[in-house]
Amino acid sequence: MNPERLNRKEFILYIAGELFMEKGFQATSTREIAEKSQIKQPNLYHHFKTKEDIYVAVLERLSLQVKDGLETIITHPHRDLEECLIEILTYLRNKHPANFTMMSHDMTFEISNEHHAQLYVLWRSAYLDPLETLFSRYLPQPHRFTPAELARHFYSVIAPFIQKDNRFNQEVSADNIIHLFVHGIL
Repeated sequence: MNPERLNRKEFILYIAGELFMEKGFQATSTREIAEKSQIKQPNLYHHFKTKEDIYVAVLERLSLQVKDGLETIITHPHRDLEECLIEILTYLRNKHPANFTMMSHDMTFEISNEHHAQLYVLWRSAYLDPLETLFSRYLPQPHRFTPAELARHFYSVIAPFIQKDNRFNQEVSADNIIHLFVHGIL
């Protein structure tokens, strides 16, 4: 994306997204968003009522990108479950702009109840539904775990490996992480 070609509101979201994904919701101020967007802070409120509204708009955009990426991966006709999961992990490592754990914390604890419900719908649609579809396709039913349980567990397993500037990214290959998730230790 070329930030110079964005309109003012899109540019604000681009800058805010970089800040929120790097520092988190609490550590990012509207003053900083305005300064880096090269506008005065009161002008920021012309486009968004609150910092939380900016955060939600950033996550709406991110969710659409993630959903498109994951659906492209899971609908590829010539991959098995393990190959899909490796590609999902690789995609999220390379394309996901946030510390996954920090983003989940912010969505859960830093956002009002009003926006929390909205963010949960985004999270479910973009992150959980594609994985549930994938697990439903490859696992015999009934299975010990539901597709929803597997999707949530998958994210808890891979979260440390999605973080930017994380030593885990170099120490453990995507293939090994996914092999352990799919086959266990025995």
